Amino acid sequence: TRLLTRGFEWSGNSHDRALRLSALTVSGIQLAVEVLDGLDRDSGFSIGDAVANIAGTGLGFLLESNPRLDEIFDLRIRYIPSHETRRLGKVDPFDDYSGQPYLLVTKADAFPVFARHKATRYLELALGYGAVGFEPPEPAKRRTFYYGVSINLSRLLDDAVLADGHHRTAQAI
Repeated sequence: TRLLTRGFEWSGNSHDRALRLSALTVSGIQLAVEVLDGLDRDSGFSIGDAVANIAGTGLGFLLESNPRLDEIFDLRIRYIPSHETRRLGKVDPFDDYSGQPYLLVTKADAFPVFARHKATRYLELALGYGAVGFEPPEPAKRRTFYYGVSINLSRLLDDAVLADGHHRTAQAI
């Protein structure tokens, strides 16, 4: 949703129109994929997937249209090849759903009380969801919810820029 918004802006649309067009386009594509899955005997239509697709598009729309929320939250996907994919000797980030946990991250640097202190400004609180075994040939289905603390690498890299615009790492080289 967010990436396609930039494309629609590039083609001459206002930000609001580009965002609406993007959300409609992404939702349409995701629904079409889900309908095509419904025609496949192995996959089938999943109302849960359709709802998750709409929720993801809606969250992208919400973050893109509200800069303050965008400063606070991030939606991320992580990919680590699943056990079954590794067993088959392949890497497939587009179809290996078991290796794709989703994260909703709250960035500490969005809050002045945490942003002021170097010890806390780089912290993030992450909530995650992942599903294992929902595609063949994996027999065991399992949903996992988790939480954790992570480091905000974007903030860390931004802070590595010196006043003259050069990065500390470039200066060291």
